[in-house]
Formats: sequence, C-alpha cells, structure tokens
Amino acid sequence: MKRLVMKLLGYLITLLMIATPIVGVASDRTIEETIAARLALMKPVAHSKWVTGRAIEDTDREKVVIEQAVISGLQYGITTDSTTTFFEAQIEAAKAIQRYWFNVWQDEPPEGLAPDLTATIRPQLLELGDQILSQLSDTRSLPFARFQKATQIEGLSLAHQQALFQALAGIERYPSRWQQIQKSRILRVGTTLDYAPFSYLSEGGER
Repeated sequence: MKRLVMKLLGYLITLLMIATPIVGVASDRTIEETIAARLALMKPVAHSKWVTGRAIEDTDREKVVIEQAVISGLQYGITTDSTTTFFEAQIEAAKAIQRYWFNVWQDEPPEGLAPDLTATIRPQLLELGDQILSQLSDTRSLPFARFQKATQIEGLSLAHQQALFQALAGIERYPSRWQQIQKSRILRVGTTLDYAPFSYLSEGGER
C-alpha cells in the first residue's frame, strides 16, 4: 500500500511540473467595475459598525481576509506577494471610506436599519473578492483614467485610488504550477471523503 501511495504521489508531482501557463477565469464585468462594486459596500459596512459600536479596524479579521485571498489567488496562479499587496491596498481603501462616513455621521446619524454585517454583507464581499481574483489575469493594460472613473466612490480619495491602482498593476503570476509550489511552499491536494483510510467523514463530522 505504501508503495502505491508513493507511486501516485510521484505521478502527481510529475503532472505539476509541466510548465503550462495558468489562465484566469473570464468575466463579463470589468475588473475596475468589480472593485468598485466591492468598495460601494463599504457604506453599508460602516452603517452596520456604527450602529453596533464596532471599530472600523479589525486586524484579526483583516489577517484572515488576506490569508484566504492568498490561498484563493493560487487557484489562478497569482503570486502570494502580489495578492497580499493588492488586498492590503483594498482593505486600506475600504477603511478610508468607512472613516469618511463615520465623520459624516458625527453631525447627522444614518437613517434606516443597518444591514447585518455577518449574514448579509460579508457573503457579498467574499463573492466579489473571488470575482476580483478571477479577473486579475492581465491588468497591466488598464489605464488609470478608466480605473479612476469607475471607482468614483464617495469617501475614496485620489491617493487611495492611486495606491489601489498601483497594487493592481503590480499583480504577478507564476509561470507554471510547479514554480508556484516551489515559490509559495503551498501544495493543495483534493480528495473525496469516501476513500478510507486516506479520507473519510465520521458521523461526528470529523475528516
């Protein structure tokens, strides 16, 4: 059995060593429109935090978001460093918009019920984040004027637009899956849960 497992593992590594380019997923919406849609959610995010008394900055949550983005980015061959830089810039832009609305509401509090951050907004943010990652295949030809026009979000300064655009322009991809594994030191292996003893799902939900 051990010999069979080693043979299968060797076969898997051989496949990964094939230096074929990694291609992203096409989307009808442009990358700048998807980024703008995500940033537009920062006002309802701020509204929810304002009403519940939550702080704008949540470093623990930000760390989780970036870590998840890095792992998801590997699916499209995006380097860990450039994914981290881009999502850090996106988070800073998001916090800037939230601070803007917090300042506005000091004089006139927001009207209406605040949306549920966990149940309503976060699933949308995650979906848009995945869409952005799938669109990062080639962003070097995107002119700043077009990006700036698409991301005219109230509360977002020109400086944050420029920082976000620079991070977007700096997106890099691994030339092959094998080099991705070597550089990122991350190897993802998928399997079914009906192949005991290698993988299984117990009655208690343990894998």
